[in-house]
Amino acid sequence: MRFIRGLEAAQHTAGMVVHVRRLCEGSLDLLARLDHAVRAEAEEALAEARSWLAIREHYQQRVFADLEAAIAERRAWDVCSQLQTAIALTGAERAQRSSAS
Repeated sequence: MRFIRGLEAAQHTAGMVVHVRRLCEGSLDLLARLDHAVRAEAEEALAEARSWLAIREHYQQRVFADLEAAIAERRAWDVCSQLQTAIALTGAERAQRSSAS
């Protein structure tokens, strides 16, 4: 099924968080039209994608928490490192949002 392949491919491509999130959020109408066997397969793929999103979200929260702590503790080296990571994370999502529009 093309939906499942697209969902799995997006999870294996760096910076595709926005795309995976949109596929998950827009899946209800699709699921309603599927027969039972295909629907079960799609629901399993969606569960895996939601788990993947939760892991990514936790990682992003940790990056920003670490950045905040480094700033508060005035650890310049860590600020630079965490800032670069935060910029990469937000830049990838921003690029995805603008390309999807």
